[in-house]
Amino acid sequence: MGRPKKYRNNWPSATELASFAYPFDKYYWAKYLFEKNKSAKRFNPFEECEQITAKAREIGHVVHDAIEQYTKTKTYPSLPPMEKRIFNEFKKIIDQEQLFNGLNEITGYSYKHGIGGTFDYLLNSVLYDWKTDSPKTSKKKYELQMAYYALIILEELGINIKKAVIYRVTKENPPQVYRIEIDITSKLKKKALCIRRAFKEITGR
Repeated sequence: MGRPKKYRNNWPSATELASFAYPFDKYYWAKYLFEKNKSAKRFNPFEECEQITAKAREIGHVVHDAIEQYTKTKTYPSLPPMEKRIFNEFKKIIDQEQLFNGLNEITGYSYKHGIGGTFDYLLNSVLYDWKTDSPKTSKKKYELQMAYYALIILEELGINIKKAVIYRVTKENPPQVYRIEIDITSKLKKKALCIRRAFKEITGR
């Protein structure tokens, strides 16, 4: 299905708002890469950081597409070695918890608050999200993202989401698997809307 490059009315996405509050620290990673490769000639840590980020994003898209296919049809495509290792860990989770026949990769909007978003998976009023990003990503960033999805789902589908479960599988060999539970409280939603207002004041969107 894929996620739109731009959401309706140029509204920010749930991911963009969460990243606005907890931005990616490119200077930290550039410094890390520089220290790791300081003996190399003409090494640009910022370019390397961008390339790694782009590759990670591509891997994430491939794995997400495979998960979407599997939760719908119990079949999956042929995958490159790294993507297959990561997908196999998600497959174990899906099989163990029987995460089939839910709502998959649905794009929706909160017209009231001007937010777009495409959530990964919804089953039995529980929101699931598949992550392949760094273990250093803040849980607070995930909490905000899930809160925005919950606002969208309430408005679009009339379902009051109170719980989200994030499964994160790393790119290591063997991959490491993390399970993160998030309670979507009214307090968390208020925080998310406060950040939405701040985003609009700064960007005009």
